[in-house]
Amino acid sequence: MRRPEKEDLMPWFARALSSAARYSLQNAIQSIRAKLSGEQDLALVFINPRDPFGLPLLQALIRLQKNYRVRFRLHTVWRLDDDMFPEPALWRDWAQRDGCWGQDRLWVIEEAIKKSAALS
Repeated sequence: MRRPEKEDLMPWFARALSSAARYSLQNAIQSIRAKLSGEQDLALVFINPRDPFGLPLLQALIRLQKNYRVRFRLHTVWRLDDDMFPEPALWRDWAQRDGCWGQDRLWVIEEAIKKSAALS
């Protein structure tokens, strides 16, 4: 019987390191460590209601909440420094493009929902 080589062992190590059990164990250890140190799973989010990037940010927060089980506390910010946005016209244009990015693909999702509802 030959001795195992690196090529033989690497798939096993890769499976062990990327397994769901390892991730859940790591998550449990991190949550216990956070509770012991007094950390919370709360993120403070500051949103300007007039900000064109607000909608994509809120959409991203929904995904973050699902994936990482974190809570958000939203704060509205009405007044911003002028130094934060050196080119406001360009910033607004890019924000509108980013906010509309996927709207042309929305009908595909709606059709899939309708078909799945019709099948069940």
